[in-house]
Amino acid sequence: MKLQSLSRLCIGLTFIILANHSFAQQNASQELSPITVVSSNINAKVVKAFESTFQDAVNPIWYKVDGKYLVKFTQEDRPHNVLYSKNGSLVYNITFGCEKCLPAQVKKVVAKNYYDYNIVGATNIQDNNRNVWEIKLEDNSKLVSIFVENEQIEEVSSYQKAS
Repeated sequence: MKLQSLSRLCIGLTFIILANHSFAQQNASQELSPITVVSSNINAKVVKAFESTFQDAVNPIWYKVDGKYLVKFTQEDRPHNVLYSKNGSLVYNITFGCEKCLPAQVKKVVAKNYYDYNIVGATNIQDNNRNVWEIKLEDNSKLVSIFVENEQIEEVSSYQKAS
């Protein structure tokens, strides 16, 4: 009887320890959402840099993210996400678009390597003197994602379409 009780106690304690240990493994950090910022609360250097670079920006909305300033807006019917450091330096500019937004040379490189594919989306990422295009392509059987930088192509992903 004592052996059976001791066995049950050990099993019960083992379950408690395992349950406690599994909860301890959960990530305690939480991702905080960006804070919308009124333009009057933005560093003057940041505002000046933005206004001089994007004169035709429509509906800019500012956010403060990790001490930097993110502005989302539209220019020439294309959405932009631009991040500035506290001192007004451009960290990155991401522009979302389509095939007609691609520079002729980028289109030529893509067409040469993926001649049977249609371009279904294009995103331009500019940061640290780099200019990279992420391009989504499709044909009858595949979906492909590529990066194009300095006329060099890197295939990032390729998926077979469901039949």
